[in-house]
Amino acid sequence: MPEPLSVYGDSKLKGELAVQDILNNFIIVRTSWLFGKNGNNFISAILKQAEKTKIIKVVNDQTGSPTYTVDLSHAIEKLISCNAKGIFNVTNSGECSWYQFAKKILELAGIKGVEVVPIKTNELNRPARRHAYSVLDCSKFNITTNYQMRHWEETLKDYLNR
Repeated sequence: MPEPLSVYGDSKLKGELAVQDILNNFIIVRTSWLFGKNGNNFISAILKQAEKTKIIKVVNDQTGSPTYTVDLSHAIEKLISCNAKGIFNVTNSGECSWYQFAKKILELAGIKGVEVVPIKTNELNRPARRHAYSVLDCSKFNITTNYQMRHWEETLKDYLNR
């Protein structure tokens, strides 16, 4: 059951509830930690910081599943092609902290000489609270589509090679 911690999260939940009230035939996809070609994302932010500084501080007490937009679009196609209905959690497989994600980004990008330092969420002084563990259970998606999303590390390699 969703437990929004912020106005943003609450508004997303209210949107889902509105869709369910209005439509009988719907697909709602919940995902997390998106990255892709267009727009800013965590990967591009880490790579930009690595150009400017030798020390990057990254949260190590939040865990999630990075999700590549290319894979997410394929997953949505699979849901549509099997006439799925309802709410589905869809992320790439595996989990990591933001700190582990940042370290892997630099490693796979071949960037040396930049230290990633783990910090606690409360050191960032962000206005919106976040769940410490936001890994989604994607088993309903896996069973419905008979498809397993790739591991986030594999998708990160693809993203960095494009």
